Amino acid sequence: MCGRYALVEVSGLQLRFSIEGPTIEVPKRFNIAPAERAPVVLRASPNRLELMIWGIVPAWAQEKPGARRLINARAESVADTRTFSRAFRTRRVLVPASGWYEWKSTPAGKQPYYFRRKDEELMSFAGLALDGADGPGFVIITTAASPLASEVHNRMPAVLHRDDEDAWLDPANDDPASLLPLLRPSDDTNLTCYPVSRLVNRAGLDDPTMIKPLPTPA
Repeated sequence: MCGRYALVEVSGLQLRFSIEGPTIEVPKRFNIAPAERAPVVLRASPNRLELMIWGIVPAWAQEKPGARRLINARAESVADTRTFSRAFRTRRVLVPASGWYEWKSTPAGKQPYYFRRKDEELMSFAGLALDGADGPGFVIITTAASPLASEVHNRMPAVLHRDDEDAWLDPANDDPASLLPLLRPSDDTNLTCYPVSRLVNRAGLDDPTMIKPLPTPA
């Protein structure tokens, strides 16, 4: 799953995602957590940025005590499940990110790792926009882990190849046979990861130390 991510290179959002004209102000974020607002890219003419809540409480679940906020959708079932199938066909979005966190089980407890591009450029996660019980929200689609990511966790965000972003946003395409192949594990060629502070576990903490590598033991 993907339960935390970062968006640091905000000055390049408009150019990177072909957004023209006035746009929303997006601060640097080092520890975006579920239920917080974050920007997503929607297809328009031109593309536009919109702030949405990360995760939704489905309308059918809101009356249930302790209903969980859904923050991820599995690539293997996203086209068929009741909650996500319609959005998969009609409301696909890009989730801009600088990197994401996953946790590895160790004898000392779960250790967070930060994944990012080696060149530190922006990437995009495949996402869906949905109407939740508390307003418009989005979920991040996850897929099986790449070889590098599998060293930490068995799932990872579906990081779209840049050449596939237009196809993912194309409102004229609602064909799962052409969309599902875009949700493949990331190419590890330009990907790196390293352990970071467990402070990232605390939602609400948000500063540059979140993405700094832990010191290497002497």
